[in-house]
Amino acid sequence: MNTPAVVSTTCAPALPLRTLYFRVLACWALPLFLADQTSKVWVVGNFPEGYVNHLLPNLFAFVHWRNPGAAWGMFAEHTWVLALVSLAALLLMILFLPRMECRNTFQRMAVGLILGGIAGNLIDRVFRGLELFKGTVVDFLFFYHNSFQWPAFNIADSGITVGVTVYCVCSLFASGRHDAASAS
Repeated sequence: MNTPAVVSTTCAPALPLRTLYFRVLACWALPLFLADQTSKVWVVGNFPEGYVNHLLPNLFAFVHWRNPGAAWGMFAEHTWVLALVSLAALLLMILFLPRMECRNTFQRMAVGLILGGIAGNLIDRVFRGLELFKGTVVDFLFFYHNSFQWPAFNIADSGITVGVTVYCVCSLFASGRHDAASAS
């Protein structure tokens, strides 16, 4: 008599939530950080500061600019403050990571992108200068049209922007579902 094969339905033990968070974030934060730093090393090593190449005239230029401040050069005289704020934000996010409202993979991805972006620009602010905490961020992507100019940016800036946007959108949709469930 043939007996059917028994298929095991047991799964590997579930990972602790804290481990899962750190693994998912490492999948986004570390690659973004490495891509950011690698691209900046390449730009600094291959193009002189001030370099501009209009790849798509009146739309996009590849540049090598240094920014001691934040977007639009704000707080340029206070690089050390930006570095300390970035360091504090990075440490607080890592410390409170297990308690953060990351309900889904998109939110964990978003937090990973934000962490990787903060770390990438923090390295520049701390080490890409003549003195510690007085460095400049390497920017190399520049969009413009006629007199409109978006601030030049880098991969870290993109990670932060995309991460914040995705996290906010996910939070809004999750909030809407929570409010609807509460009302019923």
